[in-house]
Amino acid sequence: MGYSIHDLLFITTLMIPFGGLSDIDVKPGDTVIVAPATGSFGGAAVTMALAMGAKVVAAGRNESQLKAMESLLGGIYDGRMATVKLVGDVEEDTKALVNATPRGQGADAFIDFSPAAAAKSTHIKSCLMALKSFGHAAFMGGIREDVSIPYPLIMLKSIRIQGRFMYERASVLKLVAMVEAGLVKLGKKAGVEVIGAYGLEDAEKALDLAEANAGFGKEVIFTP
Repeated sequence: MGYSIHDLLFITTLMIPFGGLSDIDVKPGDTVIVAPATGSFGGAAVTMALAMGAKVVAAGRNESQLKAMESLLGGIYDGRMATVKLVGDVEEDTKALVNATPRGQGADAFIDFSPAAAAKSTHIKSCLMALKSFGHAAFMGGIREDVSIPYPLIMLKSIRIQGRFMYERASVLKLVAMVEAGLVKLGKKAGVEVIGAYGLEDAEKALDLAEANAGFGKEVIFTP
């Protein structure tokens, strides 16, 4: 398929959101909200949901990164992607998210990759409020404290919230099969570039480069 070993390492990043997306039973034609979408795992979740045949609403605060992702991934996956710049107002963000879905009907699923610093962010509430009845949500972020959720709406809409740490072995086999079938793109075909390859003796250099290039599309790897 023309992939290098370095390209194949992107599978290890894709595996994590695939675990959550599989748990909430994302199907072709579903609409999935990914937030925050511009980080490494959030961007991988956008890629994975598109590869699974879903429409994606990628949400975050960095508008330029969102537009860059839409231009790149939307072209690869038939334009099935929209973006929403979050402003931190629950009602305004909810309205924008719903309006970004097909016919403004809301989303079928939401996958969250919030960092620890986002515990007080309003986006989780907005994304849950943008779900249709019987929608599903997967929490896979790094938040280490309680968050606010719209309890009455979750009950009235019969929304299911699923926690997921990593993935099951069966998901690994499914993802590899999807890569082999050409459904999942890797490397430059997926808009991902390996910007550094280091041995373990240069671990600090690798970590510094990764920190300086945080976000989707830039990979720093360790090699034997």
